[in-house]
Amino acid sequence: MNDTTRNMINIEWAMIIVFSILKLTGIITWSWWWLLAFLFFYPMVLMAVIVVVGLAVIILMFCEELWRFLYKMFVGK
Repeated sequence: MNDTTRNMINIEWAMIIVFSILKLTGIITWSWWWLLAFLFFYPMVLMAVIVVVGLAVIILMFCEELWRFLYKMFVGK
């Protein structure tokens, strides 16, 4: 992990701590979901990438099988 990534993580944790203190003192009235959204951002991005790659693989496998079926049907080999 390089220094830029480490600094970004420190900034995120600092923001979460500051916003949590503001929420607990009643200065801000945000939902806890919005307040802790920083914690869920990276896992959600990772899940989205996994889903997109998985769907791409499934679609490519389906297209390959469809191509083989049509080739056998029309060419007969």
